[in-house]
Amino acid sequence: MALFEQPKPVEPSKWASALDEKGLEGYPLQKIYQGCIASIIASNQQITERLDYLAKEIADFYQDRPFVILVVLKGAFVVFKDLYKSLMKIYEEGKYVNNVTFEFIQLSSY
Repeated sequence: MALFEQPKPVEPSKWASALDEKGLEGYPLQKIYQGCIASIIASNQQITERLDYLAKEIADFYQDRPFVILVVLKGAFVVFKDLYKSLMKIYEEGKYVNNVTFEFIQLSSY
């Protein structure tokens, strides 16, 4: 999916099958979560690969132009941290100049 492309909606009837594709085998869970989680939707590796791909799309889109990433606290911070790491890897390769800045905002209500 290209950057800023509208994702295609997924039918709710397919959500359950996506959830059932992976069990919890091989995923360490803290005791507090045991019995509460039935399946894993996406593995850590899949999320990391997607964030790497997204970082590449962002870098290719903006190239050497400056841009700002706005992070909504607190929920987006963890994803932002991993996305930022992926962007920094791209900039360290020297293909583009690092012109990214980031700002944080906190909302009291969505």
